[in-house]
Amino acid sequence: MIMHHRLRNHVFALAVAAALAGIAGHAQAAFLNPSLPGASEYEGWSDMTITRLGASYGTFPGASPWPNAIAPNESGSAGNAGFNKVSGNGFPSGSSLYAPFTSSVFEIENTDTFSLSDIETVVFQIDIGPGDGGNFFDAAPTLSYNGGTQSLAADYTATASGSYPFTNPVNPTETGTTTIFQYQWDLSGLGAVTDYEIQWTTHSHSQTYELQVDVGDTFARVIPEPGSAILMSAALLTLGSARVRRSRR
Repeated sequence: MIMHHRLRNHVFALAVAAALAGIAGHAQAAFLNPSLPGASEYEGWSDMTITRLGASYGTFPGASPWPNAIAPNESGSAGNAGFNKVSGNGFPSGSSLYAPFTSSVFEIENTDTFSLSDIETVVFQIDIGPGDGGNFFDAAPTLSYNGGTQSLAADYTATASGSYPFTNPVNPTETGTTTIFQYQWDLSGLGAVTDYEIQWTTHSHSQTYELQVDVGDTFARVIPEPGSAILMSAALLTLGSARVRRSRR
């Protein structure tokens, strides 16, 4: 019984440490900090609002093409990738990138020479509010590389609670908190990979708040298994409760 209790405490402590590690570093908001081994690059997009980007990226209903890809704006970004609209609607609103009425296709691709000679893994995270009927995507993110059209599904996926409250502009009864979707690709068996493109299709009336991409030259799985994610969440909730109790004393 004592050994079981100690083991449980040890596993809980590891979960707390892992969860706290995810908060540190360059991770945005509630995003996971992958801490990839070897050499890596990070790109982050936030504050995709009309206040920051202006009306050149369109206004309601957002059907016009964008003038150019949106460069990453988060501190620590390498600046070697761009976020763009391929088709459909999508424009910076007062709080997020809003895509009304129809499915909209977006992409992130590297736009400059990498400092990495070979990409062995790509981690993509998106903080998004659902569109009609609580749906987020009409097509999940896929990855192509070396200028090809492979459209590879992610090898590992997970979800986590997002950071933003949202209200569906079309149906104000649909409210809640955004969801973070996490995707990781293992490219270590594909030979030399020198560029990438991630493409996905959002559901009508979805609202995108933040994006993060991490690429590395050494593969290691960083997207947690579902059980580990649950354990981390429980650890953070308990840690937060403990802090509240201490603050009340």
